[in-house]
Amino acid sequence: MTKKLSLRRVLQVVISLAVVGAVFFFALPKFADYSEVWAAITAMTPIELLTLSVAALWNLISYWPVMVSSLPGLNYWQAMKVNLTSTAIANTLPGGGALGIGVTSGMYTSYGFTGAQIGSAIVVSGVWNNFVKLGMPVIALALLAVAGQAGGALVTSSLIGVAVL
Repeated sequence: MTKKLSLRRVLQVVISLAVVGAVFFFALPKFADYSEVWAAITAMTPIELLTLSVAALWNLISYWPVMVSSLPGLNYWQAMKVNLTSTAIANTLPGGGALGIGVTSGMYTSYGFTGAQIGSAIVVSGVWNNFVKLGMPVIALALLAVAGQAGGALVTSSLIGVAVL
């Protein structure tokens, strides 16, 4: 049984590496020129690099509490692995969002969660995620209006957005 599990683990690693290789050597070069990206990065100041790194880290870490709170029994280590893996898939492959949900579901299943628990967590976190994504611009417009820096069109848009939200 141990030999079978170790072979399975080796296959998982090989397949994972093949997917990563395919993404970085075949998929991404169709959308971005690595030399242009590297030129942009090397042109950044240390403060810009630090700011970009902090923002990227915050973007990754900030979703772990959402995952842990939407799926009781999930720990932060598991949330980190699921989040990094599904985000990598979602951001690099065509149809990545759907594939990311599938990866999330598969990883949650491997941790022993039921389909009902997984479905509930995905829906709850998805609803709140969309609420925040749609709500932030509305709140920003409302704050601009309160500060007196928004014209009539922005105030109207903000009020309509709040009503719709």
